[in-house]
Amino acid sequence: MTDGYKLISLTDHQEILSGSMRSTHRGEFCKVTGFKVPEHEGSTGRVYVMFGDGSTASYYPAVIDCRIVKA
Repeated sequence: MTDGYKLISLTDHQEILSGSMRSTHRGEFCKVTGFKVPEHEGSTGRVYVMFGDGSTASYYPAVIDCRIVKA
């Protein structure tokens, strides 16, 4: 559940919506499919992505230059 949270870019602080294309720190392009809010104060949460070949992954938000914040 992501109510009350949003994913924002570390570069321009704009909201990143599901379906947005991003690149990882390794230069791989991927589509954001969702995110999981941090479970406790020391957590960053997780971001879910899909690659062009249909494979999926879960990353820390910083891997795609973003963070999860309270809306």
